Amino acid sequence: MKPKPAPRIFGILARKAPIVAIFRRGPSKQVALLEWNLDTNRVDLGQWLKGRIYERRADLSPDGRTLIYFAANHRWSSDRLGGSWTAVSRMPYLRAMHLYAWGHCWNGGGLFIDDKTYWLNDGGSFPKTDVWRTDFGVSASDRPPAGVTPGHGEDPVTYIPRLIRDGWREVDRGPFGNGHFAVRFEKRVCRGWMLEKTFRMGVAIGPHGECYHDDHRLIGRETTIDFPADWVEVRKSELLFGKDGSLWRQAVHPLGPDTAKMIADLTDMTFAAIPAPYAGVTVPPAEAAT
Repeated sequence: MKPKPAPRIFGILARKAPIVAIFRRGPSKQVALLEWNLDTNRVDLGQWLKGRIYERRADLSPDGRTLIYFAANHRWSSDRLGGSWTAVSRMPYLRAMHLYAWGHCWNGGGLFIDDKTYWLNDGGSFPKTDVWRTDFGVSASDRPPAGVTPGHGEDPVTYIPRLIRDGWREVDRGPFGNGHFAVRFEKRVCRGWMLEKTFRMGVAIGPHGECYHDDHRLIGRETTIDFPADWVEVRKSELLFGKDGSLWRQAVHPLGPDTAKMIADLTDMTFAAIPAPYAGVTVPPAEAAT
């Protein structure tokens, strides 16, 4: 009997606040949104979704208070959102304050320009329906963020410019066999150490059959350390990462990395219907987060 796979972890670090939006996926059609406060190491559960959230098309406002995300339940003909949607919500909840019915899996999600303005990644011409917008001080802009070239596609349209915006430097890109493609990035951790991220794209390129996958290596002057993790980010000479269903922190000094410290074990979490403590878009739980 095969062991139960660990849930997959993906995070987005706020640019101007010690907040990380954590997406915990597992089983494959259940996703939990959590908020990790880096000052206190407190990890709070927001809400669950029965469906799929495309994490690389999501973004967190600079102050860590607002989330934009793209999700799907793939019920293309049986629900009023058309099987997929883009939502803007208050952290750490998924209940939509702005909601767009999508009806397909091209583009979706978006990027924040500032705390109060987001750009909707609609590909310019793909159909969408503005289902609901309630006033909570945040608005959409037709103008994309600096450095973003709108286009038709999936994760790379938002993920690559978001990485560059957040301090990752693109080193090179190109094919690496079997029709696959990769973009390699670097980010300084501390004196003498860089973190390398290779964003791979292709059919079943990831360990779970994903079309998009990140590999990481910690590179020093005299040594390179493979860093197998679902997600890794750098903050103040420290690595933040998700691995084996848990959240971790690991300080890095010029002489090398410290021992990693587990912050939260998320492996045993189970789905629960949790209401958001604010009024937003009301849709059936089977279609979007309650």
